Amino acid sequence: MNNNKEVSAYSSLRIGFILMSLSEIILFVWLIIILNLAFQVVSSKSLNFTAIPTITASELNTLKSFIVSAIWIEVLGAILGILASIFLYIGFYRGKGYFNVGNAVIGAILVLIGFIFYVFIPVIGVIIGIIGFIFMKSSLDSIGNKYNEKLVNSGAILSIIPIISIIGTLIAALGLTKVINKAKSNQMLITRQLSPVNVSQLIQQVGLGVIKENGEIFLTLYSQIQGIIVSVKIEGSPYSSTLSIPLQIGNNNIVINLGTTLNLVKSSIYKITLSVSTSSSIILITTDAIYNPSSN
Repeated sequence: MNNNKEVSAYSSLRIGFILMSLSEIILFVWLIIILNLAFQVVSSKSLNFTAIPTITASELNTLKSFIVSAIWIEVLGAILGILASIFLYIGFYRGKGYFNVGNAVIGAILVLIGFIFYVFIPVIGVIIGIIGFIFMKSSLDSIGNKYNEKLVNSGAILSIIPIISIIGTLIAALGLTKVINKAKSNQMLITRQLSPVNVSQLIQQVGLGVIKENGEIFLTLYSQIQGIIVSVKIEGSPYSSTLSIPLQIGNNNIVINLGTTLNLVKSSIYKITLSVSTSSSIILITTDAIYNPSSN
C-alpha cells in the first residue's frame, strides 16, 4: 500500500534524527573533554613562565589515555552521524511523491560528508553539516504543514543551529513520531468498512476551488457536522495523500498541501475526492477545483 511507503519514509527520518541527536550529544561531550584538556594544559604551564615545562611518565600515560579516549569518542559520534545521514537520505528518497523533497536528499549527503570531515577538520565539517540541514528544512516544513505538526517545523529550524541542534533533532524526531501516528490512524479510518451515509446536505462546497502547481489546493466547504479530512485524491491523476485537517460546523477555508509539485493541464477543472472522518463513519465528498499554477 502507498500509505505504508509513506509511513516507512517518516520512520526512516525519525530514526535518522534520533541517531543524529545521539551523535551530537557524544560530539558535544568530546568537545567538552578537549576544551577541559586544553584548559588544564594552559593553566598548569602558565604558573611558571621561566621554568622549563616538564611532565612525568605517569602524567604522560594519563595524557595518552585521555587523548585516545577523546579520539574514540569523536569516531563513535561521527559513525552515528554517518548512520543518521544514511537514514535521512533513505527517508527523503522514499518520501518522493508524498511531500516536497526538494534538495533534502542532497542535504542528507552533505550532512554525511560533514561528519566525515568533522573527524579531521571539525570546523569545516560543522559548516558543511549546517548547509545540509538548511537544504533539508523546506522538506521537513512540508511534512509539518501537511499533518499540521509544528514540532517538525520547529525541529527543522533548531537543527540548523550548532549545539542547540541537539534539542532540534530530538524535537524533529518527536514530531515525526506524531506524524507517523497520524498517517497510520488516517489509513485505518479510510480502509475500515462503514455503512453508506447520505451526505448531500451535510457537507457542501462553496464556489470553485483552486489547485496550484506547488501542490496546494484551496477549497471552501460548508459543513453541518464536525469531522477530520483524512485523505484527498485528484481524480484522473496520480496525486493523492493522507491528511489530518479538522472540519468545523459552518464555513471552512481549507488549504490542502500535497507536498509535491503538480503536473496538470492549466485551466482544467478537476474532481477532488475528500474523505471526511466523523464519529460514526467515513464520508466521501466530491469537489471541483481549477488548476491555476500561477495563482496567488
